[in-house]
Amino acid sequence: MSAPLLIDDLSALKRENKEFQKALTKAVTNLKDLSHYSEYIHRPLEEAKDSPSLPHRHPIPVRDREDDQPLTMQMKAAQAMHEEYEALIADLSNEVRHLRIELSRREASAAKDATTIANLSTQLSASTSEIQARSSALSECMDRIQDLETTVASQTRAILTKETERKQLDADAADMRRQLRAADTSAQELTMLQASLDRERTTRKKAEKRVVDLDAKVKVLHGQCAVLEQMHAAVDAQHRKDMQLVVEQLDEAKSMLGRVQVDMSDRIARRDTRISRLKVALDEAKMAAAEDAARCHRLEKELSDLRTELALADEARRVQAQRHALLGKEAEAAYVWEKFVTQQAAS
Repeated sequence: MSAPLLIDDLSALKRENKEFQKALTKAVTNLKDLSHYSEYIHRPLEEAKDSPSLPHRHPIPVRDREDDQPLTMQMKAAQAMHEEYEALIADLSNEVRHLRIELSRREASAAKDATTIANLSTQLSASTSEIQARSSALSECMDRIQDLETTVASQTRAILTKETERKQLDADAADMRRQLRAADTSAQELTMLQASLDRERTTRKKAEKRVVDLDAKVKVLHGQCAVLEQMHAAVDAQHRKDMQLVVEQLDEAKSMLGRVQVDMSDRIARRDTRISRLKVALDEAKMAAAEDAARCHRLEKELSDLRTELALADEARRVQAQRHALLGKEAEAAYVWEKFVTQQAAS
């Protein structure tokens, strides 16, 4: 497919065609002038050669043969000039033929350029549809990005909440550890109490009961610490997994947005260039359409006037026919009607 032409290129091509037509007309005029001039040059020589009234047509004696040399030289010069003019006429004829061929080629090129403009109009419509589709896709991508940002914000809030819970669990674990250390201290105290059990029989039962309670509390605290450590590990693993998923989604959304923005920028730039090229042609087409509409309006008005005149003439004919019928002149009414029909057909 050839490169698209601008309106200025078409105007320049039309100007070149007009210049070729002017050159062709000028060449034909020069050719006619040369042919007339050649006839004007040779006519006196032929008349001088054929006319019996001229003085040199009388018999010339042999002794005056030298006087004929100027006439012979003049005829030779005229013959040479005639040959030169014929060669010039042949060159001009060839040039005229070449100019006509070039003019035909340029007219064909102008028709081809008009077809190219029509194809460009079709391409402009297709490009506009494609740009609208791309704009819809870009809007969907922006909506998806907004949804992803909303999801990220909600997940971030959830992560912050989980981190707060984890900190609370860490504080609870610290409290449990302090209680465990206190339990260990109590166990040491229990050992000391067991050593002094023989000396303090009165407090033996109370000490044994306290040891049993402390052992139960130690077991419960150990179990709670194990559960808290498991929960802390699960929360850390889930937090790392959520953060990795969020980062991957953000990277994918950013790369998709960058590709879509670059593609849409290129297509919008090409669309603007094509639109600027075709605006002038569109304005000219609108002006031509307005002129055609005005012409059609004038023709419709003239047609309406003619129909009105025809209706008036038909009404007059019917009135005249009725008058003749009342007077008993059917033949005259038929004659008038036939004449009216003949005039209408002629008009």
